[in-house]
Amino acid sequence: MQQPCWNGDINYLPLVRDLLELYNDGVRDSAAREALYGIVITTCWVLWKNRNKLRFDGNRSSVEEIFSEIRVVSYFWFKHRAKKGNFEWGDWCKFVNL
Repeated sequence: MQQPCWNGDINYLPLVRDLLELYNDGVRDSAAREALYGIVITTCWVLWKNRNKLRFDGNRSSVEEIFSEIRVVSYFWFKHRAKKGNFEWGDWCKFVNL
């Protein structure tokens, strides 16, 4: 069920509340918690940024563009914040499994 969300299927988009609940109660591994935290923060920021883009510029982003931006920004956030050494895009795709 998580795979369609990460691929951009809006019908499976989890609520931020559910992600926070998973962060608080379901994930014990510190690296996974940090990755999930980054995804939550990135999702909120990207949605807010795209809301402002629509509101002030009249430009609407597609669902695919929004999901792509969340994936890329959360990867860079984790790569530079987690200090995991040489952490590459393929590692992120395997690590997050969303």
